[in-house]
Amino acid sequence: MKKVLLVNDSKFENLILKDMLDSIGYIAATADEYDAIDKVLAMRPDYIIINRVMKETHGDELASKIKARFPEIRCILSSCDLINIDDYSNTGIDAVIRTPIDQYRLKAVLKNMEYAKRDKRK
Repeated sequence: MKKVLLVNDSKFENLILKDMLDSIGYIAATADEYDAIDKVLAMRPDYIIINRVMKETHGDELASKIKARFPEIRCILSSCDLINIDDYSNTGIDAVIRTPIDQYRLKAVLKNMEYAKRDKRK
């Protein structure tokens, strides 16, 4: 089973996304911006979904720190605003999603990332 770490300062949004991920067959855990690195070390997730704006940091900055140590982890930036992946080149962001998101779209994003990862290996 693939593992996903959710990093968000909104506990409510984390719980909703965690429930969705659990229901579509992923192992999900939650973190905030302060314990994200420790959770990455403990969990070694395949994916991280990071909120774009948190109390003291931005998701793209945190993704850059994580990718510097763990380049194999795929980072997805989430926001309630409309954001474009092209605005986050060279930041460690592999995809963007707009929240709220339904479980079908979330599953599609994760599956597309897995297919893209396999294609790069060929």
